[in-house]
Amino acid sequence: GAQVSLIPHMQPRCFQDLVIEVSLIRPGPLQGGMVRPYIRRRQRLEPVTYSHPLLKSALEETLGVIVFQEQVIKVARDVAGFTPGRGELLRRALGSKNALESIERFRAEFMAGAHQNGVSAKTAEDIWKMIAGFAGYSFSKAHAAAFAVIVYWSAWLRVRYPTEYFCGLLRNAPLGTYPARVLESEARRVGVKFLPFDINRSMVKPTVERGAIRFGLGYVKGIGDALADAIVQAKGDQPFRSVADLIQRVKIDRRAVEWLILAGAIDSFGERRQLLWNLAEAFDMVHRPERLPLEIPDEQATFAPMTAEQRLLSTFAATGVTAGMSLSEVRRDAFTKAGCLPLRKLRYVRVGAKVKVGGLIADGIRRPPTAKGVAFARLEDPDGIIDVIIPQEVYLEYREAFRSAFVIVEGVVKSQGVTVSVTARRMEALR
Repeated sequence: GAQVSLIPHMQPRCFQDLVIEVSLIRPGPLQGGMVRPYIRRRQRLEPVTYSHPLLKSALEETLGVIVFQEQVIKVARDVAGFTPGRGELLRRALGSKNALESIERFRAEFMAGAHQNGVSAKTAEDIWKMIAGFAGYSFSKAHAAAFAVIVYWSAWLRVRYPTEYFCGLLRNAPLGTYPARVLESEARRVGVKFLPFDINRSMVKPTVERGAIRFGLGYVKGIGDALADAIVQAKGDQPFRSVADLIQRVKIDRRAVEWLILAGAIDSFGERRQLLWNLAEAFDMVHRPERLPLEIPDEQATFAPMTAEQRLLSTFAATGVTAGMSLSEVRRDAFTKAGCLPLRKLRYVRVGAKVKVGGLIADGIRRPPTAKGVAFARLEDPDGIIDVIIPQEVYLEYREAFRSAFVIVEGVVKSQGVTVSVTARRMEALR
């Protein structure tokens, strides 16, 4: 989430920008207060300055702030005359578990070396505080560059081959902070099409089929990759003809077949409610001994078919994705009735305006230790993702609202444009 919010401000133009961007969102730079000064200087909202001219050589590429681990070594060398070996020990101390205590043994040496190089005591103290503020996890430049390569590859694939790219992500979900349903919704917003679960067409994992993504049977609850593979192998070149045929050819229990029905994977055999009702008979037909050829009146119950919304919710309950319309789209009218602004309009609301927004909680509530009690949520509405910043007191008062999948937030617009963020003042669950 922090990376996504940073990109519009950074607007990376070259590979080096990606390397710096990757490195900024780390506990070290965040705790050291390096991110905001870097962004403001990059946007030319404040001048690039150095506490002392000796810092320019080490920090010029990052606009006067420490971003990489190697820069600590360079600063210690240029300002305080540290040898490369002593600088490396200082860098390691910064990354240790008790960093502030570990680096304290270098403080006197640093201050003495800075004095010998003509740096005033106050300036040396300020530089030391900058180094100490960097304590915590941070990236070396080489490590960040390796990440940046993946960032570039991913962006290139997402733009030019979105269907294959999102299929690859969904084949490896869950990964990162985003559940599969968020990846599915994002893919749909950029034009990727989805095909429903199908016992005769779905493979174990998602696949690209006719320019669209078809989810794999491994997504269905109670199935898993092993049973999904057994189903695919049993089908071979001979499609399943009925539920009874599936039961006969695959060693599968009743509960697993129920999940397949709820997922919509067996829709080609009939309506879901009817299939569930007839399931006991299907198992009985397969496992009972051959009966006498007697005429028995048909007394089966008949059921009204599920509505489109019921089928969607059934699929989601059984798989965690919809393979169709997004859940936020289903509740669009309810959010509109509650007075929530959709993202497409929110992008043009002035910063500081009071608004009401709503959506599906995309990836849970995050409370990073670097945020000093502030919580973060991402709401998915039909148009995209809204970042919600939740002050500690607001979170403590309204955290029960997050027990619901859908949430309405009243707050103030903090940023607009490509990424929109709202600072929450009040929250409630949408029932």
